[in-house]
Amino acid sequence: MGVHAETVGPTLPGTVESYDRTNPVTEQKPEEYWNLAWHARMADYGDTESQFILAQAYEIGLQTEANQEKAAYFYDKACLGGHVGACMRLGEINELRNVDKALMYFNRAATAGYIPAQLKLVSIYKQQKKLQLAHSWLKRALKSMFPNEKNLEDVSPELAYLASYLSIEEEDTQQHLWKK
Repeated sequence: MGVHAETVGPTLPGTVESYDRTNPVTEQKPEEYWNLAWHARMADYGDTESQFILAQAYEIGLQTEANQEKAAYFYDKACLGGHVGACMRLGEINELRNVDKALMYFNRAATAGYIPAQLKLVSIYKQQKKLQLAHSWLKRALKSMFPNEKNLEDVSPELAYLASYLSIEEEDTQQHLWKK
């Protein structure tokens, strides 16, 4: 299997470090990647990457008939096994239907250190006017992005960018992030 430029690795499949940040469903993969019979066997043994691949195949109907229930089943198994990509996808699927359920899945990926999930939580909590939670996740995302920074105030240009991206008032962000 080829390695994408945006993939961080090598690590265990499904971990934050190995999750391919490109869209794995639309990205061209080698033919053996989509060997669903092999992935079905591996999924039975608890392989989260295979569960994730099966979920993608069922979601879009690749080499099989599209089946959203089976897709959700395999995404859920992979997420419960710690696959951050599966947790993130379940959050995205549920975001418009059931925000509480979406938050649960985003939280799993975010807690595992997946920065896009952390920022998604910031955005949702900001929309819900839960600024303490939004700022808490923003601070955690910044710590994930800048693990060697002892003082987050040193990353103020990045903070200003994130704050503007997430439409959070800079004074409000400064007030909540830097208090002890």
